[in-house]
Amino acid sequence: MRHHQVENQEREAFCGDLSPRAKRSSVLLIGGLALAALASGWACAPIDEAYGHAITLEVRLDPAGDQLQFVSPAGSIIETPVADIVGKPWYCATFEAGFSSGNDLPLYEEWGTVPESLSVDIANPAMYAEDAAYDVVFVVYVNSEAGPDMEPPAAVNGDLATFTIDQSVIRDGDPQIVPGVVRVVVGEDDAVKRVENRIPMDLENSDDFRAAMTDTVMIVP
Repeated sequence: MRHHQVENQEREAFCGDLSPRAKRSSVLLIGGLALAALASGWACAPIDEAYGHAITLEVRLDPAGDQLQFVSPAGSIIETPVADIVGKPWYCATFEAGFSSGNDLPLYEEWGTVPESLSVDIANPAMYAEDAAYDVVFVVYVNSEAGPDMEPPAAVNGDLATFTIDQSVIRDGDPQIVPGVVRVVVGEDDAVKRVENRIPMDLENSDDFRAAMTDTVMIVP
């Protein structure tokens, strides 16, 4: 397993081209709902260098003053101080679309810490197939103890995680989207997916609520 640091992002990336040594996953639970499956932080699936497309997940957290607002699974808006988020560890992993929790290893995974800019770009190597779908999970461990020296735990009690209710990105024949991940479809070019702390402007407006639940960073109760 290769373990390297990228100083400008203050992050550690894990990407294995060796035989997997371990595989285990944890299920994030939000209000009784399976939010996402995290893979072991100790191994990645083998890389096929015949593929040449990259995936980048852009995470953008937009503060309101010294607070960050997040939507909860119940649809309420919860505020968290920016100071409580900056410096916290994050974990990101990319899987084959429709991956099996507990069985499938990530194709790529990476650890880092939330910078003061509240913006993170996780650039996967150019190893993904054209015309293929992948699932990406991103978690910020606000309250849970986590880091690159341990397996990624389940997100709980104020941690943050990706979520989407957007089904329009599912192509004919592709697997359904596992709750807690965002779907990325690689076309002829490299793929970029952006997630943000989206919140509904009007809680009574169904369109606003749906938009807030699409490619969002949600707070875990």
